Amino acid sequence: SGCGGDSGDGEVTRPPAKAWGLPGGVPVPGLAEEVRGSSDCVLVLVLDGVSQAELDRDDLALPNLESLAAGAVRYEDAITVSTGGNSGLASLLTGRYPPEHGVGSMRTPMFARLADDERTLAEGFHDLGWRTVASLAEARLSREVSGFGQGFDGFDAPRPGGAARDALGVSIGARDLLAGPLLEPGLGVFGLVVF
Repeated sequence: SGCGGDSGDGEVTRPPAKAWGLPGGVPVPGLAEEVRGSSDCVLVLVLDGVSQAELDRDDLALPNLESLAAGAVRYEDAITVSTGGNSGLASLLTGRYPPEHGVGSMRTPMFARLADDERTLAEGFHDLGWRTVASLAEARLSREVSGFGQGFDGFDAPRPGGAARDALGVSIGARDLLAGPLLEPGLGVFGLVVF
């Protein structure tokens, strides 16, 4: 799934991320400053449980991810603050370290949920008038279990007790959530997709 629409010939068009000037981003040659500044879509893709070694394999082809990355800011040296998926995602959403936001292992229910008073990235975008949507793969990330739904207008994850979804299921959920907002001109969209 990507930000933008299908041009009809199989090529996906999308605006590049507004976050062009953030530290660590790698500039993409050929994008004019006015194009970079006119973007209204930020899409964060999280590949949970995937190591850098797996992504660096010579026999791995990821044309859809490469297509998205071609018009985006790339953070090639980003390192998670936790080996726990929920804890790391909570840090991504809040900008805080695990001891500060309190989300730890799913094995300890009292530390598995983000507190309602934690401010999230989605809430920040929402307060700016952006449409905020998320599609996640596992029930442990559901609004009810994780508390990660804070600030999201649309939040798609399996119900507690449900099976994890494969990449296609997550992609379809993301496409469906993004489709409406991306058709509304002038509406900024923040999307989170967790595979």
